[in-house]
Amino acid sequence: MSTLNRNQLSSSIETNLPDNTSGLVTPAILRGELINIIDSTLLPQDSGSITSSYATFGDGIFSGSFSGSFEGDGSSLTGITAVITPGGGNTDIQFNDNGVTSGSVNFTFNKNTNVVLLTGSLEVTGGITGSLFGTSSWAENVTSASYADTSTSASYALTSTSASYAVTSSHVTSYSIPVASWEWNTNYFNLTNGADNILPWDTEVFNTNSNIFELSGSGTTNARIHIKESGYYEIIGQIHFFDLFNNMDMLVKIMSGSASGPMGLVTLLNDSKFSENSADQLLTGTTIINVTTPQYYSIAVNPSANTPFPSNTDNTPPRMFIKKIG
Repeated sequence: MSTLNRNQLSSSIETNLPDNTSGLVTPAILRGELINIIDSTLLPQDSGSITSSYATFGDGIFSGSFSGSFEGDGSSLTGITAVITPGGGNTDIQFNDNGVTSGSVNFTFNKNTNVVLLTGSLEVTGGITGSLFGTSSWAENVTSASYADTSTSASYALTSTSASYAVTSSHVTSYSIPVASWEWNTNYFNLTNGADNILPWDTEVFNTNSNIFELSGSGTTNARIHIKESGYYEIIGQIHFFDLFNNMDMLVKIMSGSASGPMGLVTLLNDSKFSENSADQLLTGTTIINVTTPQYYSIAVNPSANTPFPSNTDNTPPRMFIKKIG
């Protein structure tokens, strides 16, 4: 007997089991066709549905549904879509957890924002190439990133700024702390007695981070330093003038406010009663300010007498330094 597919069985029956008008159906013929039907279960060539725990398929294509199990290496199976149940919750990144697909809320990816979130520690063996914060300068942008704001107050960051690795590493510039300095070098004029004279800084000596410090109104009596990031800052003023004598007072202030005008003040230094005969004096004052929101700052000098004139003796003009310290 033969193992036949559905089409072959149909053709065989049409040939061997005719109606009585064309010939007799012998018991032998009937027996043979029945054995063919029994031997020819559903084959891969057939289309339909199989429910079985075990079936033997020959070569061919089976379409339809199957409920049960396959035995073999599956090398001839094609067009089968594997269904994998993900581990964890939505947006969790998948990983091999001792042979089981798993996920964690501490390691996620949001396709709408293109953000990978890692809660915990990141350990890197080898080097990091490219841009960590989206620009070419890793060191400058780390100071203005929210991650850096947090890390600068952590013991690890405070320690690393003084370590040789942080100073010499290619991942940072030679400045581990944002600092800037400006001078008044040209267009000198006498100060007005009894008034707040805002010094017209006109020369930037250095600025390690323009994302934090920016001078506006350069060379004018509206010159102000824009501090763009919150934190604690140390300000040092070197006030160099002639005509500081005859028991006069010299009050120097840090004035804060908008770009159009000062709104408050902090005393930087207050030297008074100059009894020396020298007309050339270099005064130095230091203060610390707490910047809670981006703000403009200027230095104002208020002399009591003599209308002092700026001095550049020994190449030391009026100068200010500003440094972020926390």
